[in-house]
Amino acid sequence: MYNQMEFLKKTLIAISIIFAFQTFAQDNKALQTAFSKSYAYEAKYQYDDAIKAIKEVYNEKSYPMNLRLGWLNYLVKNYQYSVNYYQKAIALMPAAAEPLWGIVSPQA
Repeated sequence: MYNQMEFLKKTLIAISIIFAFQTFAQDNKALQTAFSKSYAYEAKYQYDDAIKAIKEVYNEKSYPMNLRLGWLNYLVKNYQYSVNYYQKAIALMPAAAEPLWGIVSPQA
């Protein structure tokens, strides 16, 4: 009985890990696609489309997304949005220099 429970427990853990990796891989692919699209749009000066690409997968707890949205909103002169995203990035990674430098321009 004990061996069956241990086996079941280990099997469930293994299945959970497999599903977690599969979900992460799908999410990771979506993030890669969103950032690739965003950079491609930025290169063509299509900043609104670059913002939309990130917003499609936006997670407010993501430092890179908030940093990117801070920059893109600055480029379209949405300064208050830019500051808000930079502040979120600062809150997530207080020791990071990028959002501290980035927030200077929209606040000016």
